[in-house]
Amino acid sequence: MLLFPALSFGQGRLEISGAEIARDRREVRVGFTVEGQEKTPRSDYKAVVAPFLCNGSDTLYLPEAEVVGRRRAARERQERLLRKEAVPQTATAPAGEALHYACTVPYQRWRKEVRLGVRQKIVGCAGGVILGDEESVAGAVLYVQPEPKVAPGVVRRPVVKEVNRRWSFGARDMAVYFRVNRAELVPADFGNEAALKDLEAAIVKLMNDRDTRLNHIELWGYASPEGPWSLNRRLAENRAEALRDRLLAGVEGLDSGSFKLFNGEENWDGLRRMVAGSDMEFRDEVLGIIDNAPAEFRKERLQKLRGGRPYRYMLDNFYPELRNACYISVYFDVMEDPAADIIERGVALLNAGDYGGALEVLTDAGDDLRAFNATGVALMMLEREDEARVWFGRALESGDAQDREAAKHNLQQIGN
Repeated sequence: MLLFPALSFGQGRLEISGAEIARDRREVRVGFTVEGQEKTPRSDYKAVVAPFLCNGSDTLYLPEAEVVGRRRAARERQERLLRKEAVPQTATAPAGEALHYACTVPYQRWRKEVRLGVRQKIVGCAGGVILGDEESVAGAVLYVQPEPKVAPGVVRRPVVKEVNRRWSFGARDMAVYFRVNRAELVPADFGNEAALKDLEAAIVKLMNDRDTRLNHIELWGYASPEGPWSLNRRLAENRAEALRDRLLAGVEGLDSGSFKLFNGEENWDGLRRMVAGSDMEFRDEVLGIIDNAPAEFRKERLQKLRGGRPYRYMLDNFYPELRNACYISVYFDVMEDPAADIIERGVALLNAGDYGGALEVLTDAGDDLRAFNATGVALMMLEREDEARVWFGRALESGDAQDREAAKHNLQQIGN
């Protein structure tokens, strides 16, 4: 509330009191009361009070108000009747009665902080005398920049973009190795510790990355094609289970449903690849037996080939690598949430104070409810408060809990 000093017209006093400047959303209300003695102004005169708002560089002149002497009021009324003029809309009161002034003007950005003044003028038969401006000694702050609240993070709702992509461990196949005729997995053996570390790190990354989802882990258990077939089958199965149990114990969040176990039994495919890639003696004869001999006779024929020399070479050079739970494959789904990515970019611009840029980016999020509060914040900080209220209302109605809390806070900043 602003109080004004008395206005002196050299013939008694007019006093302006109860001055008020208030903002209601997109409007500014101005009001005050004008009071004077019975003969202020004198009977043939009128006092014109012309208020205005200013901020030091811009000025808005408001509708005038008049306090009219008795004979002056009668003469003006008679003149209007003769000219058939409508009654003017100017706020008017007869001398000696209080005049309650009120007007409403649109709020504009330059009117964030204003001062109120009045122009004093006495009008008589020979014209008017301007007594000068009487400006208030206090001002009104009509806009306080809000303190916006944005949810700390976007709740992502990713969808599958690509299913079952195989994780690449580099040039080599991922494998762990076992001792002869054993199914216990010993990390210190055969470089297993490094392999397990790489495997577990890949699984953890896939589980924690927001853009990936672990689909499953395939473990193919194998035994080298030596010894009885029934023993090899059991070894291959137990080795795959041993590796699964190690991963279950070492990686939080995995369960048995994360795995697919396969019993590769005797690893003839692996042996063939190793023989074909070597320069061992009698290589072609060995490959001929692997490719053409029935499975139940391969081992015996290899043992007899060339007096057993190729077989002993393979036992020393190839079979140790075949005693493994080999061909470990990790499969994952590629996920995407393009709307969340857009909203995160928009929120980053909000936090940087680029509200126009944020609004432009958030528009691309479409009707995603996670963008409602952030869009409202951008509009609020651009002083487009009516539009901001709509978006905050949408966030309150359908947003996540954190967005509803933020929207409620923001609505309180600009008034519901």
